[in-house]
Amino acid sequence: MVRLSSEFFARPPEVVAPELLGAVVTLGDKRLRVTELEAYGGNDDPASHAYRGPTPRNAAMFAEPGSLYVYLSYGVHFCVNLVAHGSETAGAILIRSGIDLGAPDDDSSGRVLGPGRVGRFFDVTRAESGLKLNSTGSSLGAARSRGFTCERSVDLAGAIVNGPRVGISHAVDWPWRFWLSGTKAVSAYRRPKVRRTE
Repeated sequence: MVRLSSEFFARPPEVVAPELLGAVVTLGDKRLRVTELEAYGGNDDPASHAYRGPTPRNAAMFAEPGSLYVYLSYGVHFCVNLVAHGSETAGAILIRSGIDLGAPDDDSSGRVLGPGRVGRFFDVTRAESGLKLNSTGSSLGAARSRGFTCERSVDLAGAIVNGPRVGISHAVDWPWRFWLSGTKAVSAYRRPKVRRTE
């Protein structure tokens, strides 16, 4: 496994995302092998939080590549993203599913399916948003200081599949969801409802 640096993430999110499949994200004592991701761009991507520019909510999407971007979805679930973008732009990669490496060595017992469950697995809040890669965060106080790393194998195990993103109403056909074939640790696809404008 090779520990990734911010330079790895300093590329468009749709380019970085498939290369992150099979990577291990560590936050504190929790380790997740990533099996499903979605890429979101900047002002060129109408489904992205960064589409209309920086706000207090999405500021981390414009931060150093490799940082965490955490947001609250529907007032219920915290979602975990890895910031990825080129210079003077924004972007992030949503972790949709993975395998808990602390669980028994079985694909089904360690499955973490869906971005809400990923957020609960890592026990994140907005306080982690902006946490830099390969650092120890202390924004929640000493009791919650946690290291954050991302490691990737040189050889990817499994074929990459891509298709439309989930749960959005704009750019619904962009094939920016990526997952590993042959694993059960992938969320079910539901075609999003298209928002009509008059």
